[in-house]
Amino acid sequence: MRRKLTLVVSSLFVIFLVFFLSREISPKQFNKNNLDSNISLDQPIWKVNQTNSPISYNISANRAFQNRTDKKFILEKVVIEEFLDSQVHSSIKSDNAFMDLDLKNLTLSEKVHLNLRLDGKELDLFTNEIILDLMQRAINSSQKIKLRMHLFVLESEGFQIKDREYRNKEISFSKAVFSQEEKEEAVYGKADLIIHNFPSDVLILKGSAEIKFNSSTLKGDEIQFNYKTRTIIKSKNSKLIKS
Repeated sequence: MRRKLTLVVSSLFVIFLVFFLSREISPKQFNKNNLDSNISLDQPIWKVNQTNSPISYNISANRAFQNRTDKKFILEKVVIEEFLDSQVHSSIKSDNAFMDLDLKNLTLSEKVHLNLRLDGKELDLFTNEIILDLMQRAINSSQKIKLRMHLFVLESEGFQIKDREYRNKEISFSKAVFSQEEKEEAVYGKADLIIHNFPSDVLILKGSAEIKFNSSTLKGDEIQFNYKTRTIIKSKNSKLIKS
């Protein structure tokens, strides 16, 4: 009887994941001790396919709890993998995740680690909370983040990721700073908004943009910087200041 109930609950959850209805969700509701929970799933795995899209998702957890009264799911030790043509090209791990059965959004919280892999490049992002929209293939957070790539590190007050076609992700960082310290001459940059069209080699700095390099500082409304070649591509309303 318990096995049949578990199969029914898993099937219902997959159906709700496929239909995705939207609403804001609050991470403050994560305390499972306050739930009237009478259903628990051990090591559940859900597979989510998108219609007319090469993108699919695997969602797994150590445990899942259902709030019978509010029809909520709380997941522990969560791993979400995004597949493109049967290859994993992004994943998210967190200690907790929360989802209403009538929502398209998942909120992941506590020790969140996002990993992106495209065209041989890899990006790792760490924060305390993100919201994932599976229908729009969008990710956002208003929390402080730390990002690591092979050639630079970046910190910001929040970020948003949108898919630009299947092999290009537009990542926007608000109130962001980045640095390159691998070589003899360090490079530092900051702006109100930094955009990275991953996996390109270009960072676009917008609003109070500033880059320090070679004992000089370039300030402008917008600066496009190639972090691989460490060169300025172009700038708008800019001024070069010698130290």
